[in-house]
Amino acid sequence: MTPPPLFSIIISVYNRPKQIARCLASCLAQDFADFEVIVVDDGSQDDTTVAIETFRDARIRLIKHQTNMGMSASLYTATASAKGQWVVRIDSDHALLPNALSTFSSHIQNLQSNIGILGARYQWDDGRVTPRFVPAGAIDYIGRIKWVENEGGSDYLSCIRRDVLEKVPWVKRRGSATALFQYDLARQTTSLILNDILALEYTDALNSFHRARRKDKLQNRLKNASDQAETYEEILNKHGQALMEFGPRKYAFCQLMEGFNHFLAANRRAGAAHLLKFLKLRPTSITGWGVLLAGLIGPKILGGFYLLRRSRSF
Repeated sequence: MTPPPLFSIIISVYNRPKQIARCLASCLAQDFADFEVIVVDDGSQDDTTVAIETFRDARIRLIKHQTNMGMSASLYTATASAKGQWVVRIDSDHALLPNALSTFSSHIQNLQSNIGILGARYQWDDGRVTPRFVPAGAIDYIGRIKWVENEGGSDYLSCIRRDVLEKVPWVKRRGSATALFQYDLARQTTSLILNDILALEYTDALNSFHRARRKDKLQNRLKNASDQAETYEEILNKHGQALMEFGPRKYAFCQLMEGFNHFLAANRRAGAAHLLKFLKLRPTSITGWGVLLAGLIGPKILGGFYLLRRSRSF
């Protein structure tokens, strides 16, 4: 029997033929050969599958969803099929630098057994680097909450032990459950985020959530509102106490977003309850008061307010 590879690279893609071709080319250009690539085409309706099948390499495996199930569900599917000892997750509009896997491999050789996550930084096509800074040394659950609170986000290239993912699988839910997944992972294992830039991030995918047309953004919000409300509720139930103490801005944001999504899903009572909790923490927030008032009127009015404020305000 063929031994499992050291790395499984997992990718979810939806209607991005150009981007997935670039992404896969970067995987095959690695200077480290012990890997497989698992691509989940999440119900694409264009030439995305054709672009993937153009690559005649046995290390690439394609799995198709018959309908669009969302990124988190796609990553769950990919991880369930992964055979590698470590799982590297990249988006279809990303590209690995040629030394990405070899750099991870060199660190794995001397890694302490309690560290289950390796991370690295992205170079964007507009010159930005994310994360803006990385922690000095390994971080535990509380350390990760503090880092995300101070850095402002968690956009890093992740390489995760397979046995950790067996304990903390991706959430099978529409919309993005990335924050919940990352908090759950942090409570399970220790992370080491490298200062190395090991991947590129491009801004040419027009169906990206942040770059979509305003109308499409709203439709996406409405479609996923119930699932997103459930995700934020789970974050608050499982991690709210730690966030209150060590990540108060993220805690307030979760209250805002749970209320916002409940309102979009026409659940006024739950929406109002969370917005009042948010406004108790941020009483001068224009966004918070706007979401509360618009949400009490109805989803259409809230949708108009959302487009007026733009998603970056949320």
